[in-house]
Amino acid sequence: MDIELSKLDLLGLMPCPLRLPFQELSIRKAEEMERRTGRRLRVASYGMMYKKPVKDLFSRTEIERWPSAVVFFGLGPFFTERFQKNFVEKGYFQAIVSEHNNPLFEQLGMYDPRGIFDVLGFSPYHFLVDKTRRPELPTPKGWVDLTGEAFRNTIGFKGEQGDPFCDMTLLSVHRFGGEKALEELGKNVKSRVSCAEMCRIAGSRARPEAPEISILPYTFAKSARLSERVQFVCPEEGAACLPLMCLTKKDADDSVKEYVRSLFTREEAKSFHKAGFMTASDDYDMGFGNYWWFGWDMLSRNVAAELREYNAIAHRCYTPCGGSGKKEGSAVCSC
Repeated sequence: MDIELSKLDLLGLMPCPLRLPFQELSIRKAEEMERRTGRRLRVASYGMMYKKPVKDLFSRTEIERWPSAVVFFGLGPFFTERFQKNFVEKGYFQAIVSEHNNPLFEQLGMYDPRGIFDVLGFSPYHFLVDKTRRPELPTPKGWVDLTGEAFRNTIGFKGEQGDPFCDMTLLSVHRFGGEKALEELGKNVKSRVSCAEMCRIAGSRARPEAPEISILPYTFAKSARLSERVQFVCPEEGAACLPLMCLTKKDADDSVKEYVRSLFTREEAKSFHKAGFMTASDDYDMGFGNYWWFGWDMLSRNVAAELREYNAIAHRCYTPCGGSGKKEGSAVCSC
């Protein structure tokens, strides 16, 4: 890596649509603090597609070799048993962002009752339904609908052949339909495509791999060109809340804590709204209507192991249509 992680005051691991806005915001706030206090902060922001900093970060087992604060998107390695035992259970982190002005987050129970993780926002996870090639296709109403025979060979998931299926879809389908629903979901998967590519090819007649139903967060889906035949659908059970979180070292100095708080105020919320996020710092609602959050009881368990189990169940019934030939992975999908 170009930057020694242990010397960073803040590391951002962002979805691609948020990486540049977050980088601009974090640099601007760091410069403001330096002008005001003389304290120079060291910050870096990477997109999730750039895996080197993530691999480097999670190869470290000593808290002294971690940045003072890490902002991240999704679940991924932060909720593995190894990370929980090495870092979380030892009390190294403390929630520090106290400006919570969105009652929806309180209603959903999104704030960590243990006071460890700061939940800063979320991107609603829903369906992008494209009837360009199959106008007769019914519209799925909810997560369990996706497992019906009417949707055989229609669903697109992010990633390549061999990657784990998406966390949020597995959690949602299992939550509302159980293991049998996961088996049926596997039968309905058509293609593995990146989120950005799913949005680009929606509405295309020339791309046979274009899924009729893409399952992805609004931070990506908002770039899709909607039409009579390409529409958003919010699952009737609720759009899943794909979280943006922060972990701050308990012993981080006061300047770092003040700086982190300054990034997530009501005044700065628009930067996150534009990237497809609802925030904890204001009550702006994107209007999806209904949401669901998997809860801290699940996150306090070994959720990574549960996801591997769900992924294996769905993959048993999945027949790849070509692809890269990669072997099935065991990692946890970050979104």
